[in-house]
Amino acid sequence: MERPHPFAAIKGGADKRSDSMNGVRILGAFLRRDWVEARSYRLAFVLQFVSLFFNLTLFFFLGRLVDRADLDSDPLLDHGYFSFVIVGTVLVQIVSFCLAIFSTNVVNEQKAGSLEALLATPPSSALLILGGATFDFIRMLLT
Repeated sequence: MERPHPFAAIKGGADKRSDSMNGVRILGAFLRRDWVEARSYRLAFVLQFVSLFFNLTLFFFLGRLVDRADLDSDPLLDHGYFSFVIVGTVLVQIVSFCLAIFSTNVVNEQKAGSLEALLATPPSSALLILGGATFDFIRMLLT
């Protein structure tokens, strides 16, 4: 029995299952690369969580200042101002992230000089752009 070529999945000569596994490996490679880069900037990583704590504290105490009588008349604010602001802030972050991350990643890859090399590889451009945004999306959800 003849063994397949080790790069058959990359060259496109494989079945659908190995293509999807190849996509998972590519996303994993992007996650590892971006994790190593984020870990090298430790202060920025820590300050992101300090900023999250500061913003939550600010909105918590702001919610306590808001007049409770006005909140009781609005059905959207049944659970209080703080939960309303948190949900709104998360939605605004997700929308703004989705609008900006892909173009930002393309520009960053271009500045690093790796855009042409990435686009010349066999995986689809959509997979490469999605892979570049995966770590940032996970980090945005955590903070």
